[in-house]
Amino acid sequence: MRACVMIARVIQQLGIAPTASDIRFVHVVCDILESKKQLGVREFTQRERQRNLLLGLIQKHCG
Repeated sequence: MRACVMIARVIQQLGIAPTASDIRFVHVVCDILESKKQLGVREFTQRERQRNLLLGLIQKHCG
């Protein structure tokens, strides 16, 4: 299932507004879009950069 559909279904079921000010929305987005594989040091650093980018996009488009 596409990530956008998964996010929409989860936030609808939980009654969460798609806004950057709702930490539950931010957590749902991050949980769905981030990989769950084991991380080495290099991958962890890359994941942190990706998370910061994602948080910036959420703030810009949903803030």
